[in-house]
Amino acid sequence: MSSYTTQSSRSTPEQPPGIGEDTEQITLYILSTRQKLTIPLKTKITLGRSTEPDTEGNIYIDLTPFYAHQLGVSRRHLMLVQDNDQRLMAFDLSSQNGSFLNGQRMSSHKGYPVNDGDELMLGSLSIRVYCTDEIPFSQPERSFPGKLTQHPETHASLPYPEPDIRETLETRPLQPRVSSKRDSEASTAK
Repeated sequence: MSSYTTQSSRSTPEQPPGIGEDTEQITLYILSTRQKLTIPLKTKITLGRSTEPDTEGNIYIDLTPFYAHQLGVSRRHLMLVQDNDQRLMAFDLSSQNGSFLNGQRMSSHKGYPVNDGDELMLGSLSIRVYCTDEIPFSQPERSFPGKLTQHPETHASLPYPEPDIRETLETRPLQPRVSSKRDSEASTAK
């Protein structure tokens, strides 16, 4: 598996492609909705529910359309930074529900190298990071322990958007509270 290092996209057989000076973009694949975001590689990419405008060298990715709020993503959850050695580094921004890299919890404000195909979890939102626009679907999913057997005739998917359970709740009027002897003793003691 290639890593995001100083190797340029003009690689040789000894050097697999990664993110380098010639790489112009990365692809974030949102596992829950099976959608991908192709993002120009800038100095800083902030992931969260922020709607801040992009600035020179900084890109803000609003993950709200991917159910980020429901999945516990903070407004400014995680930052991807290309360091001086052209490696892609991930930093948790003191998020409330934490960030995970390949299942391992990340410490706040500590940089972790991100490799091609690595999985980031922001709260409960899973994102795969790739250095090309092509998503290698032939790779086995790494988010499940053990081996999975997939049957071609079995298809399952979650309905999106998730239903609002408030519509299915039954409500009934509150009954007046019957006061007990203890309640009347407590009110007279005051």
